[in-house]
Amino acid sequence: MSTTRARPKQRQMIILGSLVVVMLGLMIRVLYKPAPPQAQASQSPAMPASGAGTGSPPAARPALPRVVVNWAAEASRDPFDLTKALGSPGCVPAPPVHTGEATPAPTRQQQDQDLRKAALDQLQVQATLLGNRPQALINGQTWQIGQVIQGFTLRAIHSRSVVVEKDGIQITINM
Repeated sequence: MSTTRARPKQRQMIILGSLVVVMLGLMIRVLYKPAPPQAQASQSPAMPASGAGTGSPPAARPALPRVVVNWAAEASRDPFDLTKALGSPGCVPAPPVHTGEATPAPTRQQQDQDLRKAALDQLQVQATLLGNRPQALINGQTWQIGQVIQGFTLRAIHSRSVVVEKDGIQITINM
């Protein structure tokens, strides 16, 4: 009886062992895949082939070129956001035309637009941290709900934006 039960287990172990060998073979093939012929022919002068000029035989694998990534030191605002582009130095508004009449007082809607523009120009949201005490990184400093930032009160912190308030007007600023 024991030999009949041992044989199915033995078969399972043989099948499992062969699958492990096949998987290892595939992983080695993927990890140590030789470079295409074009990459072998053109090597960077800064990175000579292994063993070149030393008298020793070259290595089986060609040397990979060194990749240098220069990360921006500071993230800039969204270049496609036209609301922020209006106040940029490269955008020069047309001079006002004087007709001799007194200019009317700005309307509430114009004041709201000016306030929104001021908030977008003055406050740059760089990061947010949610949790029991949410925080936002604005203009390089950490702020919490209720604190005043350049005249704007921080009212809410979301995953990709914050809400500030001034003069009863709430403004959402996105990252």
